[in-house]
Amino acid sequence: MIISNTQISAYLTCGKMHDYKFEANLEPTKLTKPLSTGLVGHKALEIYYKIIQLNGTVKEAEEAAIAYIDDEIRLAVDEDPKWLEVLLRLRKLIHVYSILYKNEGFEIIEIEKVFTAPVTDGLDYGMKLDLLVQLTKGPFRGDYKLIDHKFVYNFKS
Repeated sequence: MIISNTQISAYLTCGKMHDYKFEANLEPTKLTKPLSTGLVGHKALEIYYKIIQLNGTVKEAEEAAIAYIDDEIRLAVDEDPKWLEVLLRLRKLIHVYSILYKNEGFEIIEIEKVFTAPVTDGLDYGMKLDLLVQLTKGPFRGDYKLIDHKFVYNFKS
């Protein structure tokens, strides 16, 4: 059996919600804006870092990630204007991200990959890492770093 932070949080928030998601494998019919923002943001950064991992340039990575968000914008034109605002902010965020982090001192090991670690016999802890990198510069060169992207200020709300 594999447990995760998502599973534990769902259980602590609402037992019924946990049962629907993890026992009956049901998904909500409509996603909340914070969840949708995270999904689109994570996908954009996944695209961004896959281009970098394949020796693409930061500019190519930025363009590919923004193209993905632009596709989401085209789909959202007739939706809630606040969702369109969120997508436009994500688009700008990717642009600024590519400027601020254009000279990152690490090698990308994995992107958006599920890892498990044994807790006890028959029970593993599962996690989906946004980014696993190995540092290539500085005093911690050779160390591994886990990166967890967040797209909302108060992610508990």
